[in-house]
Amino acid sequence: MDTGTQKQRKSTYIEPAACFAPDLPIMVVGGINADIQARADGPLIMRDSNPGRVSSSLGGVGFNIARNLSCLGADVRMMSALSSDRWAGLIKKEAAGYGIDLSPSLKVHGAATSTYVYICGPDGEMDLAVCDAEILKALDEKALEARMDIINASGAVVLDTNLEEKAIRFLSENCRVPLFADPVSVIKAARLKPVLSRIFAMKPNRLEAEVLSGIAIRDQSSAAEAATALVEFGVEHVFLSLGNEGICCAARGEETVFLKADPVDAACVNGAGDAATAAMVRSFFLPMASGERAGFVLSAGTLAVSQKETVLRRTEAAKLLNKYQKERS
Repeated sequence: MDTGTQKQRKSTYIEPAACFAPDLPIMVVGGINADIQARADGPLIMRDSNPGRVSSSLGGVGFNIARNLSCLGADVRMMSALSSDRWAGLIKKEAAGYGIDLSPSLKVHGAATSTYVYICGPDGEMDLAVCDAEILKALDEKALEARMDIINASGAVVLDTNLEEKAIRFLSENCRVPLFADPVSVIKAARLKPVLSRIFAMKPNRLEAEVLSGIAIRDQSSAAEAATALVEFGVEHVFLSLGNEGICCAARGEETVFLKADPVDAACVNGAGDAATAAMVRSFFLPMASGERAGFVLSAGTLAVSQKETVLRRTEAAKLLNKYQKERS
């Protein structure tokens, strides 16, 4: 979709205070992965064997967001595509441990669990990744249509762009509650272009925001320009992550807010974006002003960077919530 068409698209504004029901669960629609991490002991040498450590865990952008939301005190449902392979039982057990209701999910027999393999240097920065998410094609329009009643009975819906573009379009056109989005990656972010005016809030990183806005981000001024452009395209709230530089937040009728990130020793940055997205969603169910909301989102992402796990620890997430409550009182 070209820029001119996007600017002409009419936005459907949703007033947070009027539509966020704290008693209703948050529905996450997206991926659950088997994550395999390879972390080199030293600088990566391409086309060679690198000494390091290999570990496996459960992940996926949607599942990470769902677990982080749970740790931040939300009631969570999730719709994904589940296999019948050896990972399926681990996924169900993990979800139960976080109190996540997986009952809206599809059972796809004969398919492999979505698998994400990524390689990090010793600093924890992801250098290369491959994702086999073929199973998620089962989350198509037909599957969504059969579950729209339960989707629209939620307090909000969060989608990740592991869904195919047609499914994203169907969900956005039929969703009657606030819709949040995580662009996931540069390649998949483009799937959101046709539906930007239907998204209540989103958290792109620098590269994803460039793809969606068409604006190269080099400094604070261009970051603000990109975030503002997304608002003009119809997104009500944009939380543009600038990595270790901080966050740029823009919203309709509000001033752009920049917050710098506190220096932190990075243990693993792979889960920072998912924690920040969860905090973004959760913040609209709490009595926060725009500046407080930005700080909450940034703090969650920074907290995730400082730990080895890709999902916030329950105790640390609780401390973050308590800190906010104390600052409000």
